[in-house]
Amino acid sequence: LKKADLIIGAEAAQNTTGKYIQLDSRITDPYNAMIRANQQIEKWSIYSGSLTWMATVSQNASDGTIQNAYLAKIPYTYWAGNEATPVNVRDTLNFLDKFDDEKLFVKVGMELYLQNGPVVLEKIKELGHKVFLDLKLHDIPNTVYGATKGLAQFKVDILTVHGAGGYEMLAAAKRGMVEGGSPDTNVIAITQLTSTSEEAMKEEQLVAASLEESVINYAKLAKKAGLDGVVSSVWEARIIRENCGEDFLKVTPGIRLETDEVGDQKRVATPTVAASEGSTHIVVGRSITKAKNPREVYNLIKEQFIK
Repeated sequence: LKKADLIIGAEAAQNTTGKYIQLDSRITDPYNAMIRANQQIEKWSIYSGSLTWMATVSQNASDGTIQNAYLAKIPYTYWAGNEATPVNVRDTLNFLDKFDDEKLFVKVGMELYLQNGPVVLEKIKELGHKVFLDLKLHDIPNTVYGATKGLAQFKVDILTVHGAGGYEMLAAAKRGMVEGGSPDTNVIAITQLTSTSEEAMKEEQLVAASLEESVINYAKLAKKAGLDGVVSSVWEARIIRENCGEDFLKVTPGIRLETDEVGDQKRVATPTVAASEGSTHIVVGRSITKAKNPREVYNLIKEQFIK
């Protein structure tokens, strides 16, 4: 063996937000020790093992050891289009590159996950972001248990299941995540979708209770089953807190800025109102993703919610 590749990890970049890094001897010494221990190699090709860091290395001409090494941050746009993965992953990663110095909580919904599979979770996690996996699982308890146990390997931060699945299914969902090795994943229940009005709920679901009563019923059921919280509209967050406590997650979609169109949502609110009503997390999609300057809108929403 006369030639070999040496892949430099990106461990030096883990504790910095800088885009250009010079590696010091604490990083390069182990690599140089390995080079010296393999004198039979005449040529070392040295490069970065990270998709988002490019390595530039100068070597000692006599023994091939590293003299200087630099890492430069590069956006996913440089490589994502060449990946053998569907366009959705590419577009997602390119979009997230706008936030390269911000650690986000990224929602992965059914469209993105079902078209691309677990690779999208792995790539988002690789960027250091948290993942809200919004799959809204709803099936018999044994099936949901198997699904969450399998999903546990990806260590997502929040996973959704449907409250309408009932107590046994909800308990099975949490048990599967714990037994699969991810006890820190928050499993939360969908109550009533924010696209559902009270009139539609009564007519189409034949629910005699008010929408608020239905949401509270699902919240109490989820808490009893050992879940970590629920998804509701902002307008039920306060009463959920009163019934289920401060630590019970109240994740509220249907968030719009005052200038935004409502779209297909029925029960919407601004970030400021969400904060005042007791939401612990807000889910914001189109207001940011469709904006001309997504980063600017993200910062505005963040400022309004976290005061």
